[in-house]
Amino acid sequence: MFHVSSLPARAFDALIARILDLPELEAETDELFALPVPPAPEPLPGCLPAGVALPNVEDAAKMLVKLKLIRGN
Repeated sequence: MFHVSSLPARAFDALIARILDLPELEAETDELFALPVPPAPEPLPGCLPAGVALPNVEDAAKMLVKLKLIRGN
């Protein structure tokens, strides 16, 4: 799943940098984030501008692991 931000690119980059700079939580927090995911209002491939490449599932998962947003194997 992908999320779209209406923030300007510099503001979005600054937000992500601040999140990545936060210390890791010591407590087990998996259950805090086990929330139901609603369906996307519009499928991503249908709303991308022409010429914007959509990463495949494997590439997207690797990036989420690299950003420590999900756990890898």
